[in-house]
Amino acid sequence: MTTTNNADPAAQAASGSDPQAQVATSASQADQSTQTSTVSLEELQRQLAEVKRESQGLRKRIRDQEAADQEAEQERLKKQGQFEELAKQHEARAKELEPKAARFEEMAERIRKQIKANTKDWPAEIKAFYPGDDADIMQLQDWYDRSQPLLEKLQTQQRAALPGNRPNPPAANRAGTQADADQRNRQAFVRQRSYGL
Repeated sequence: MTTTNNADPAAQAASGSDPQAQVATSASQADQSTQTSTVSLEELQRQLAEVKRESQGLRKRIRDQEAADQEAEQERLKKQGQFEELAKQHEARAKELEPKAARFEEMAERIRKQIKANTKDWPAEIKAFYPGDDADIMQLQDWYDRSQPLLEKLQTQQRAALPGNRPNPPAANRAGTQADADQRNRQAFVRQRSYGL
C-alpha cells in the first residue's frame, strides 16, 4: 500500500483525503439544505400568493365572459325580432305563390290528360318509352315532343305497307328507261323548233 504525504492541506481537501475537510464540507451542506428549506417555504408561500392572484384574475375573466355572453344573447334576441319580420315576409310570399302553384298543377293535369288522349293510339314502339303517369310534367312534355317525328316516320312506313295508300306513288305514265325518256325529250325539242310544221 502506498501512502502519499501531501503537505498541502488544500490538495488534501480537494482529494477528499483529509478527515477535517470532510467534516467541514458536510457541515456546510447541512447549512445549505436548511437555508434551502427556509427559502423553499418562502418560495412556496410566494407561489401560493401568485396562484391566488391568478385564480382571482381568472374568476374575474369568467364573470366578464358570462356577462358578455348574456349581452350577446340579448342582442341575438333583439335581432330575432328582425328574423320574425323576415319570416313574415316569406310567409306572405308563399301565400302569394300558392294560387300560382295551384294553377300550374291544374294546367299540368290538363296537359297530362291531353298527352294521354293523343297517345292512346300510338304504336307500341313509341309507348315503350313512356315515362309513366307519375312523371314530372316537363319530362312528360319533353317525351311527347321528341316522339312526334318518330311517330310520323312510323305512320308513313305503315301507310306504305298498305296497298293503294302509298305515300308517294310513282307517276302513272312513267314508262321505260332513261333511254326512252331521252327519246321523248328529243321529239319534244324537235316539235318546238319546227313550230308545229
